[in-house]
Amino acid sequence: MRTALYLRVSTKPRKASKRPNQRKEQTEENQRLKLREFAKAMQWSVVAEFVDRESGAKKDRPSFKAMMYAASRHEFDVVLVWSLDRFTREGIGPTLQHLSRLANYRVAFRSYSESFLDTTGEFGNLVTSIFAFFASFERKRIGERVVAAQERARAQGKHIGRPFATPDPKLVAKVKALRADGRSIRQVAKVLDLTHGTAQRLARHAW
Repeated sequence: MRTALYLRVSTKPRKASKRPNQRKEQTEENQRLKLREFAKAMQWSVVAEFVDRESGAKKDRPSFKAMMYAASRHEFDVVLVWSLDRFTREGIGPTLQHLSRLANYRVAFRSYSESFLDTTGEFGNLVTSIFAFFASFERKRIGERVVAAQERARAQGKHIGRPFATPDPKLVAKVKALRADGRSIRQVAKVLDLTHGTAQRLARHAW
């Protein structure tokens, strides 16, 4: 298969690692050497190489964007990386989006360090499905945290949502009259051509 190597390295000095060989393993030269050896062993032909060098201050990855553009043109059949965290550190959701884009371009993905992250074989769809499951789980957990934070804020008397201007006294008076007449919020909204939320806020203001 036509293979594209993607390497991402940091030029920012790091603190001493608990694994002394880890930084050495992930140098640009070593990544390139090991990936090329692996591709050769798999009888894959390396036709492109993309390298992003990060200083720590700049997060933009021009080579990653160039790689995805080349993938959209189907200039290669598989992207080979050292490890998933070299490919992206954006989280499960964005990772799934990148893998899905590659799949749509008919380009497979393979991690050198994590052999289970391989969409080149018959279990490729399973790998993507697993990522999709964890992405949905991550979105659910984020949603739960947002709701919990909103509930804590409300309990502390904080306003949640966009601020709104002081309502028109005449409009408030109309809402008050309709509510006093026994109209529901939905009916008030329909009569005054308001959204349900606006009618509800005006009703609270009126009383």
